[in-house]
Amino acid sequence: MDMTYLANTYIELKYGNATREDWKALMVAAGKELQEIKAAKSDVFKRYPNVHGRFQQSQLDVLDIREQKICAIYDNAMLAMTTARQCAA
Repeated sequence: MDMTYLANTYIELKYGNATREDWKALMVAAGKELQEIKAAKSDVFKRYPNVHGRFQQSQLDVLDIREQKICAIYDNAMLAMTTARQCAA
């Protein structure tokens, strides 16, 4: 899953007529992306064993930024789903 796709989906849901199921699907997709990022972070040192530490650190920095953005999408989707649940009740 691409981060751009998740961001575009979030924007469409936020400004469209989204249901709780739509938000939940976005959260599931974001959760899968977070798992992939965490696996990639743990794999950085195995994948690039003979390179300088700065390269490995830059790879970790890139993955950290992606992780922060996906976490923000996940948290906002959870908040929107909770708000939708309260409004429906």
